[in-house]
Amino acid sequence: MEGKHDFWVQLQERLVEQCFKSPDSDCLVWTGCTTNGNRPYYGRIWVKMPSDDKGRSYLAHRVAVMCHLRVALGRNDLVSHLCGHSLCVNACHLTIEPLSTNIDRRTC
Repeated sequence: MEGKHDFWVQLQERLVEQCFKSPDSDCLVWTGCTTNGNRPYYGRIWVKMPSDDKGRSYLAHRVAVMCHLRVALGRNDLVSHLCGHSLCVNACHLTIEPLSTNIDRRTC
């Protein structure tokens, strides 16, 4: 169990190293690699999970939630930004919710 705890702590440290605290809010803004294509852009980070044979690119806000909960998320677990800032990785600004709830929030 100690090894898994160390993994999440080290991953959280890697995440925070690539962020800055927004002066206008409590957002922790990702400054590393981002998604390509249409806005909004989302942060990306390369991670090798303990259960994986090789690493892969993850959305940084999903990694923030995984570090906070100390558990890997499933592909169907949608992580939404309550703050509305797509590059925010502050776990307090993120929630796991159904797609329908996320869409409703965007159209309010």
